[in-house]
Amino acid sequence: MASKKKTPPGKSKTDAEATLVKTGVYIFPDSSRYEGAFADVGSAIVRQGEGKHIAPNYIYTGNWEMDKMHGKGRLEFLDTGAVYEGLWRENRFMGQGSYKWSDGSILTAEWEGNRVNGPGKFQDSAGQSWIGLFNKGVGSTLSAEIE
Repeated sequence: MASKKKTPPGKSKTDAEATLVKTGVYIFPDSSRYEGAFADVGSAIVRQGEGKHIAPNYIYTGNWEMDKMHGKGRLEFLDTGAVYEGLWRENRFMGQGSYKWSDGSILTAEWEGNRVNGPGKFQDSAGQSWIGLFNKGVGSTLSAEIE
C-alpha cells in the first residue's frame, strides 16, 4: 500500500506542495518563455524561486513567489530601453530600487506599489543630481545635490 504525503504542522497543503521546486522551461501561448524554478501547487504549475521570463516587450530576471515577481529582480523594458532593478512584492516595485532610462538618467529610491515613496536621488543624463523625499510618486522637496 502506498503511503500518502503528510502535510507538516503549521502549513497548508498548498504551502507544503509549493516547496517541491523543480527547474525547467515553459513556453506560454503568447510565445513568451520562462526558464527557471517552478512548483506544482495542486493542479497548477507556478513560477517559484529564481527564473527568467522573456516576453515580446520585456525580460524579467529574478525571484518569483507563487507565480509573482517577488524579492530581488531586474525588469528590462525592450521597447524603451528602461530598466528597473531592485526589490519586488507581488509584481510591484516595492522597497529599494533603481529605475534607469535609456538616456542614462537614473532614479534610486524607496518604492511602494510601483511609485517612488520616501528618500531618493535622481540623476539626469548630464550628471546633475537632485535628492530629497518623494511622496506617492511626486518629488516636491527635491533640491540640487552640491558636490
